[in-house]
Amino acid sequence: MGKKAAKETAKDASLARECREFLARYRELGFPSVESDALYCLPNGLRSCIHDAEGSSGLFHGPKGRFEADFAGWCGRSKATGIFADRPIPLGLLDMTHVEQRNRNRLSHRKYERQRRRMPSGTSRPLAVPKVYIAPPDAAMKSQLRAYASWLSMSEAYQADLRKLKKYLHRSGVMGNGFPAPVSPGQSTEVPGWNSDSLTAYVDFCRKWCLSGLLSWDLPMPMSPGPVASSGDGRQFLEGMGMQVFLPVTLAASGRYLAAAVAGWRDAMIQVDRRDRKHWKHLRRWLDGSYKKRAVGIDYGDLFLVKHFWATLAGRYELEGRTMGLYEAFGRFLEGEGARPKTRPHDPGHPHRPGFEKVRKMVAHLRRARSR
Repeated sequence: MGKKAAKETAKDASLARECREFLARYRELGFPSVESDALYCLPNGLRSCIHDAEGSSGLFHGPKGRFEADFAGWCGRSKATGIFADRPIPLGLLDMTHVEQRNRNRLSHRKYERQRRRMPSGTSRPLAVPKVYIAPPDAAMKSQLRAYASWLSMSEAYQADLRKLKKYLHRSGVMGNGFPAPVSPGQSTEVPGWNSDSLTAYVDFCRKWCLSGLLSWDLPMPMSPGPVASSGDGRQFLEGMGMQVFLPVTLAASGRYLAAAVAGWRDAMIQVDRRDRKHWKHLRRWLDGSYKKRAVGIDYGDLFLVKHFWATLAGRYELEGRTMGLYEAFGRFLEGEGARPKTRPHDPGHPHRPGFEKVRKMVAHLRRARSR
């Protein structure tokens, strides 16, 4: 074994040990058992919003509060969102970098406006105007990927296939090795610790649902656009002129990210499949947008974040009597709407911030979806 490989092996062993230590500490504190085989962290920003919101404060105190802070800190250093199969779970769709940067910028502008209003007239020293935040080009794409993951989480067909795969893989004894690295469209290579039948079942599941893989049983990784290596007789011909790009059928091509022409090609391909091939019949409600009829005004990209973190919170703590405060806290976490609200969040006589109403609608939508 070379020095580089030995170093990676030692690093993996150290991470696995730290994962087991956090899991043991979690159990010792009397938290409920982890139902999905994964332990997720609650981000510092969300915990801070919950602590500040009237009606939801008091959740994180004592040894459990220290555990939450330590675990979130470790996940931040490891660029992870939790633990699965004694391994850190990559951030994937739970990467909040864009949201945090946007919210910090909004806070800077609010502070600037407050300072500007308080400045005496005739003051000669001007205030530094904060820069306008410009979302990265792939922000819209990531929001679409989260939206698709939200739809999958409420698709009965997807959940049935997922339960079937989970039962098969556990019976095969391969899950101690965690999920393989992201699946490429033509992958047929061997994966350490996985037999060929298990890998085939996993890859077939991912292909059917347009996923590059699973990070845990709760966290799918939808396929994203990217370059495709040329192959076959036309390889040299194509290399001389440009590149091939893979566009998942589940991802609508936005004008900012891909040329409008690509969106037209995608729509034509979907129409052909609907008429002749019917490969994507199980994705029809997503592709034609009919799922939106039951979700008017719901941002499915943000819904993914609310659903995941709300379920994580509810899996550890008793939330009865705190719902209104949590609506406020989650709203500020997503929207960056400033410090502690001046009005009582549970008082129906006071208007709520837009983030409150946004989260309230999302939670109601999730509850209706579960009851159907």
